[in-house]
Formats: sequence, C-alpha cells, structure tokens
Amino acid sequence: MEINQQYSRTKKQSLKNEIICYIDEIVDTAEKMNSLDFFTIEIKNHEGQLNAEYTLKNRKKVY
Repeated sequence: MEINQQYSRTKKQSLKNEIICYIDEIVDTAEKMNSLDFFTIEIKNHEGQLNAEYTLKNRKKVY
C-alpha cells in the first residue's frame, strides 16, 4: 500500500512538473508574439500522454 501511495505522489509531481513546463513555454511564446492579453491553453492527459494546445489571439482595441 505504501508503495502505491509513493508511486501516486511521484506520478502527481511528474504531471505537475510537465504542466508547468508546458505553461512556461506557451507564456514565453505569447510574450514573443505580443499576445499576453489574449491566449487560451488546453491541456489533456490521456494514458500518460500529456497534450497541450494553445491559441494566441491578436486583438486590438478600437476605442
């Protein structure tokens, strides 16, 4: 039982670390594209495969 709990904690921490890396890369990209105000991030985990999709939007105020 203790091994399962340790594995679960390690798995959880690994997932968190990967998500943080994805978010950092996306925010850096958004900054380079001057799109920090408008972006969407979608992160999915399927059978241990982490998939991140993002959309940068270029909007300008007209008023």
